Amino acid sequence: MVRLELRAGDQWPVEAKNGISVERTMIQATTKLYGATSEPLPLSREVWWAFSFLLEPGAAFTGLAPGYDWLIFADIHSDWNASHARAVPIQFELRPDDFVTIEIHGTKLFPNNAPHLVYRSEQPLQRGIWHDMVVRLVMDPLNRIGGHADAYMDGAQVLRYLGPLGFIGDLPYAQYQIYRDSPDPHRIHHEVVSIRYANHQIVTSGRLWDRVGSPPSVPRSP
Repeated sequence: MVRLELRAGDQWPVEAKNGISVERTMIQATTKLYGATSEPLPLSREVWWAFSFLLEPGAAFTGLAPGYDWLIFADIHSDWNASHARAVPIQFELRPDDFVTIEIHGTKLFPNNAPHLVYRSEQPLQRGIWHDMVVRLVMDPLNRIGGHADAYMDGAQVLRYLGPLGFIGDLPYAQYQIYRDSPDPHRIHHEVVSIRYANHQIVTSGRLWDRVGSPPSVPRSP
């Protein structure tokens, strides 16, 4: 299990020095049991990604200002040198009052840096309990073989997308993070966000259908 916590003003030193207002804490997910880094995930091939997560009890997530109403808690990222929004085929977010949303991005999906929101939960995420997410992807930037993204949360399908997905020439990898933008990280104080992660799996050969209906056991909740 991994626990991440984000407080107001938590920044990477390089970003803070350069005046970038992003707050974040994060880890890169591996595809190897004993590896320190992840092998790039393939384009134009099926990829399965699954994880369990628990949003710890606390104040509901709030937006800091217009346009600053999102927090990413897991994603598949691509190019280290690209801006975040231009290099994330799929991202899972919290919105104000703890609603869950999903965004997808890609070479053919990102005119003028606009977000591509494809899912918003009908109810706020229940805190203090484990949830299980299973994702089935084909990252096909030009949609030559048929890109798609399916997501299942707690056994129910919450996303069914067909079309171009991902970025030409990128090397995708999964990561877990608490990531949000702020107009002023050191003057605008906000709630602490703490999330636990467990049961990480990435499969590039085979499938995780069994996990959709039968998630693995999780650590004891707080």
